[in-house]
Amino acid sequence: MPLSRKKLLTREETDVTEEDKLLLAQPLTDIYVAMETDLMKAIAKQLAFGGEISPSSEWRLRKLAEAGALTKDVIKIIASYTGIQSDMITEAIEIAALETINGLEPAFAQMAADGLVSAAPEIPASITAKSIVSHYRRQAATDLNLVNTVMQYKAVSSYKYLVNKMYDTTKRQEALNNMGKHTLSVVTGSESRQQAVRNCIREFSRNGIPAFVDKAGREWSPEAYVNMDIRTTVSNTAHAAQDAVCDRYGVDLIEISSHMGARPKCAPYQGKVYSRGGQSGIAYDGKGEAVPYSPLSETSYGQPDGIFGINCRHKKYPFVSGANFRTYFPYDEEENAERYKAAQKQRYMERRVREASREAELLKIAGDEQGAKEARLKAKNRRAEYRKYCSDNGLKVRNDRLAVVKNKS
Repeated sequence: MPLSRKKLLTREETDVTEEDKLLLAQPLTDIYVAMETDLMKAIAKQLAFGGEISPSSEWRLRKLAEAGALTKDVIKIIASYTGIQSDMITEAIEIAALETINGLEPAFAQMAADGLVSAAPEIPASITAKSIVSHYRRQAATDLNLVNTVMQYKAVSSYKYLVNKMYDTTKRQEALNNMGKHTLSVVTGSESRQQAVRNCIREFSRNGIPAFVDKAGREWSPEAYVNMDIRTTVSNTAHAAQDAVCDRYGVDLIEISSHMGARPKCAPYQGKVYSRGGQSGIAYDGKGEAVPYSPLSETSYGQPDGIFGINCRHKKYPFVSGANFRTYFPYDEEENAERYKAAQKQRYMERRVREASREAELLKIAGDEQGAKEARLKAKNRRAEYRKYCSDNGLKVRNDRLAVVKNKS
């Protein structure tokens, strides 16, 4: 079961699960998706303001001059979300650290009393927790401040791009109309302008407003980047808290969890026991059966797409020789790979549903009721395709991933 915020510290489990990470990351992700939607609405309104598109350079110059007014709106929209972002970062990270430490401490204290692990030093675990929370909170805040800056710049540049694209498309269509004015295929100026708006809004809806540009020049959407960043930060916080507790009690070994659909650089290492300190050898489970272990450094640990890296769903558990029983084991590689592909396609189909729904909303704001109607039908059809795919592949339908978040409330 996911974390309950009211009953968090009385929960019996000792790890922050994948559901927990999603629960903690989702509110902040929704904030950024809502902020992106508000920014896109502001752009659509600015484009629609002041009458129809004209193929004259006057229209383009006037619209580009209005970018200054849009910039002020963009700054106001982003500023209205920043306080909420800060509170949510702090809450998510504190929960991750405290859940882990409060879950592990009683078990370790009992094992120390039984002589299975070393006694902990006098320094309270809460001091360690505060240090971990402070570090990751600063890191997350820095990441999201960068996102805010990128989105402010990209919102205005997206508007300028759309103005130029609409102007060029309309002018080209007008030229084609003049060339074909004696044919039955001629498109009226009004129709060409509307089609220009519709096509550009559709492209805008697909692309959105980027939140991050990586070293390879790829643009990340707010949803993808913020969700990845916060889930990874929550995961790193939990891992750091767990390592701190293990260090307090002199425990070196960990067992890595396993799940179906693990990514290529994680799959070979799941379900096995490793030494954080770089040792190799044989440990024993609670029945006295041998359990081999090797250095964690020999895995993909430390690589962005490796074990415990960005977006990794794996967890680690302390493994005390003579006390623990192995819980996780490797999965069949081919079956694992197929499940991974299915999950990736599911995420893609969810994004496609949201894109069509957002397209309908933006076209409505831009005054294109017919285009909005077509987009709503497209969203409906994509939603049906998504549900069929989930049913055919034994995947859970995630209705929460199909909705467009409308506002920060």
